[in-house]
Amino acid sequence: MKVELTASEMAIANVVAAMRTTCNRAAGIVENKKGSHSSYQMEVDGFAAELAFCKAMNLHPDLAVFNQSLTHDCVARNGKTVDVKMTRRPDGRLFVAPNKKASKTQIYALVVGIPPAFSLIGYASAEEVFNVCNLQEIKGSLIYVVEQEKLHAFTNE
Repeated sequence: MKVELTASEMAIANVVAAMRTTCNRAAGIVENKKGSHSSYQMEVDGFAAELAFCKAMNLHPDLAVFNQSLTHDCVARNGKTVDVKMTRRPDGRLFVAPNKKASKTQIYALVVGIPPAFSLIGYASAEEVFNVCNLQEIKGSLIYVVEQEKLHAFTNE
């Protein structure tokens, strides 16, 4: 499922990203990024992906600005909590940090693309993600990794 954000939606993504970046640095939250992009660009990409997911699923995005390390990004129509993960790589995998196991998130969704254009790839339940067989060491850190072909396809329900 492909989604393109409008210029107005990208402006919202930039504002929310700037606010979240400022809030996180002020709170002393340590950056945990692995990529080469700045933390601000990572925030823009991440929130733009959340916005694209919500747009495609007709859901309300969470515009809150506070430490969101163990929270979810939105609530699906069935009441389940969803954490949207994104990557710029078309062949990217769903990566979930082990500390997320302590969150109340029920669904993890993978969105790929470069803002403003995204593709919603699929999703996995928390139980599926946190299976020991998905735990891998990448760049010296343990992380849960789910391949695209193991994700459930999105439906328009």
